[in-house]
Amino acid sequence: MLFVRGIKGNIKLNPGIKEFGFIVIVLGLLIGSTIHWGWGLRGAIQKCESAGGTWVGGTLKGAYCALAPHQDDT
Repeated sequence: MLFVRGIKGNIKLNPGIKEFGFIVIVLGLLIGSTIHWGWGLRGAIQKCESAGGTWVGGTLKGAYCALAPHQDDT
């Protein structure tokens, strides 16, 4: 139940929702930001591979795209 009656009979918000609602919101933000970061990383890796490079470093902060050196056929 979202609302309950207090001692004096007035309607108030359920105490469980007050206490755990904040935790649910914070967890939702953390999970959402992690998913957003993952999609961005996935796009960067695909962009690197389409340019002919290799993604070095996995999911680390210092990861980068290593492109193959350009070779002249002369």
